Amino acid sequence: MGTVYDLFTTWNQDGTLNEILDLLRSAHVDAGVIDSELWCVDGTTVRAAWCAAGAVKGGG
Repeated sequence: MGTVYDLFTTWNQDGTLNEILDLLRSAHVDAGVIDSELWCVDGTTVRAAWCAAGAVKGGG
């Protein structure tokens, strides 16, 4: 596993992500922090490297 994508894919396929989400969701529902029927994960602050958007190395 060399990248975040590789880890994400592995965890998604083997069920690890579902286990993590279930534990987080149940802990927060039990604490009354979130509603059991309405929740989401917000990824709007996740940034990619410039090269991921096709930027040229060195700025030009």
